[in-house]
Amino acid sequence: MHSITAEGDHELTYLHAKIFLAKTATRSICLVGSANCSQVALWIDQPGANTEIASLLTGPPSAFDHLLAADVVTVSGPLDPGDLDLEIRDDTEDNSQEEGATPTVHNLIFDRDTLTWTMATPCVAAEDVVVEINGRSASVDLSVSPTGGDRWAFTARLFEEEDIAAINSVAVVTVRIGDGAPTHAVPYQVDRLREQDHRRVDTDRLRHAALLELDDPDLDRALAALEEILVGDNVARWGKDRRPSSDADQAEPIAWENIDWSAVKRHPRYQAYGGLAGFGIPGTALADYLAALSQLVRKLLDEEDAEVGDSDDREPTDADDEEGAHDVASGVEGADPDEEDDGDEDQVEVRRQSPAARNRRLVRNFVRRNLTVLEQPGFRDGAGPGIVVPNLIILNWVCWWIATKDEDHGPDLIEERLRLWELLWGHNEIDGYLDRLDDEHQALVVERFDAQQFEPVVAASITDVWTSIPTVTSPLYQRLRDVVRSAVCSPCWQMTAPHLESAAVLTNKRPSTIEPINAVEIGARLWEAACAPHFEIEARRAVAHATGCLAGDVAASNVEVIVDGRSDRRLVDQMEIQAPVLADGIDGAFVSWMGAVDLSFYRLKWPGGVAFYNALAESGWVVAHDENERTLESLEPAYPAWRLALDRLVDSVEVGTEAAA
Repeated sequence: MHSITAEGDHELTYLHAKIFLAKTATRSICLVGSANCSQVALWIDQPGANTEIASLLTGPPSAFDHLLAADVVTVSGPLDPGDLDLEIRDDTEDNSQEEGATPTVHNLIFDRDTLTWTMATPCVAAEDVVVEINGRSASVDLSVSPTGGDRWAFTARLFEEEDIAAINSVAVVTVRIGDGAPTHAVPYQVDRLREQDHRRVDTDRLRHAALLELDDPDLDRALAALEEILVGDNVARWGKDRRPSSDADQAEPIAWENIDWSAVKRHPRYQAYGGLAGFGIPGTALADYLAALSQLVRKLLDEEDAEVGDSDDREPTDADDEEGAHDVASGVEGADPDEEDDGDEDQVEVRRQSPAARNRRLVRNFVRRNLTVLEQPGFRDGAGPGIVVPNLIILNWVCWWIATKDEDHGPDLIEERLRLWELLWGHNEIDGYLDRLDDEHQALVVERFDAQQFEPVVAASITDVWTSIPTVTSPLYQRLRDVVRSAVCSPCWQMTAPHLESAAVLTNKRPSTIEPINAVEIGARLWEAACAPHFEIEARRAVAHATGCLAGDVAASNVEVIVDGRSDRRLVDQMEIQAPVLADGIDGAFVSWMGAVDLSFYRLKWPGGVAFYNALAESGWVVAHDENERTLESLEPAYPAWRLALDRLVDSVEVGTEAAA
């Protein structure tokens, strides 16, 4: 055996604990718990063994080196136990409680906000019991009930957040009955033990969830594993203010405002996020999933001929064999169009396609369900940006990855991506979630976006949506237009030329891309989505806003005029304002109209006069009934903020491309 002694004030004090530390090339595994490391303790079940439930932790290779560091402990040996300054006693067969001895606390368990335990003690009243946490008296609602013989069951619900937080950080609980001696114990934490149980089986499934292979017959299990690590609608299962007292209470829907968010934030699944400053605590399942995503992005960006999405060469199973067995998605009911038999393919081909169609439905429903939760203000307010922003990053990745999986499959997840971006950045002059964050959180969001390669992925995804929308008259196009305009004006939008270059690489590595595109084309599509003058109403609104009237008061037409006083007449665009306008507001109307659409000639007409501006010659005139004619010179377009931002982005990409050439 080896001895472990403490350093500092506890030098030469033997430590009584168990630490098993296993290290591999990629991670370390640490088992800590009670001191009994014998074969009996490790391999024989209770009650024959003498051991405790332990904590099994994982992390990077060096995560637990500090536990055995030379400045913390001294490890000596191997040694003969007889040479140590220890007293060795034989075990006694008599385990009965001696008269006058302190009763022992058994099975001390902490579950959410409640301690439970049993003790062998004479009849005791609840008011005689004092519970201390780390030596401080705790405020509890305590009940005592007999369990048979001389054993009693105790239940103590805690009220103070400080006490709950202390136990979550591992605290000593002291139970004192009347004037008797105190009994000390460290409670088992049920939530953490459950999380460890989930954690054991899902690392490989989480990697599959990152790959999202549509022909994987186990994709439903991978998505279920992913749902287990996310904080979403599952908080309803472990965040109620109180436990259900009956089946009827359990079935009752829970409003977001009734969730006990303080309990949610103590949950290991919530804490695994680590907040925006440290997203994905090392050693957690969430960190495993994020590492798998990062590896995929690195493959796409850095490896010229990398095979992204290595999958097992397994024969896909027939969807009919598993339909509904592990369906983690609820979403829209009804037949999936991908699963319809057109009658021309033979049955073998239909069966081969079924797993992919089924998995598309699973992913689509997974995205819709989690996005619907994020759209609830009650969830966002309760969970906070440390949960909301990471979940949006993950969903944004999933949508783009799945939508670009197959060149033969039609547009996918367009509606869902637009909803996600509208939530992030807003639309139609409605602020997005990011705009409502304070400066500190916005700065953390920018860091998180950069760390997770969010900007290149979102640029590639916007490009895919732009390509997939059939016409500019589609309502989807208008929504994309609004959301891009809102996004580029957000302090959390930090898109640069290198981001567009990365977006082009990502796009060109996807199966759905037929013709390769470059960063300049990515920038052009962003610009076109937001700035191209497709809609007459936008020019009318610009003129109306500048003159203080309504868009309905402005009519667009074409009229024949002589543009330079010498040439033949020609058609030019005219805006006729059908409301009283002051002549000195005409200059503003021109520059606003010019900011909305680039034309050679502009003509304005209103009840009190007419005006004309030649953008080629940078000159014009205003004739009003109540004043003398005046000239216009060198008017500068009043471009909106989103146009200026996208102009700068496109210019920087073009300059960089020319320099590289």
